[in-house]
Amino acid sequence: MNKLLFILIIGFAIAGCSNENKEGFQSAPPGIISRDSMVDVLVDIQLVESALKVKHRRVDQAQYYARIYYDSIFKKHHITYPKFDSSLKYYQQHELKELEAIYEDVIERLNKMKGRIKSE
Repeated sequence: MNKLLFILIIGFAIAGCSNENKEGFQSAPPGIISRDSMVDVLVDIQLVESALKVKHRRVDQAQYYARIYYDSIFKKHHITYPKFDSSLKYYQQHELKELEAIYEDVIERLNKMKGRIKSE
């Protein structure tokens, strides 16, 4: 009986020490881009992808400019491609619901930008 009580207390203590934020998601571990920063980066990436589709119809041109634009996005956000890639993989493998929420925020922000542009 005492062992069972001890195990339950330890279990509750461990569960109480979770690193979940107010939305119920785990906070990003060290070396992983935070949720808010990931939204910022993905918004910029979506804007670049759209611009590439409009401006550069040839695949070779689009690939050339994509590298330049992506490098500038990563520089702007003080990250590297490997850090972005490993962060995206982390969210895909461990925090899928948070990744869905990140993309919802990206879409919401892009829609707000679109609304501001239409109103001008």
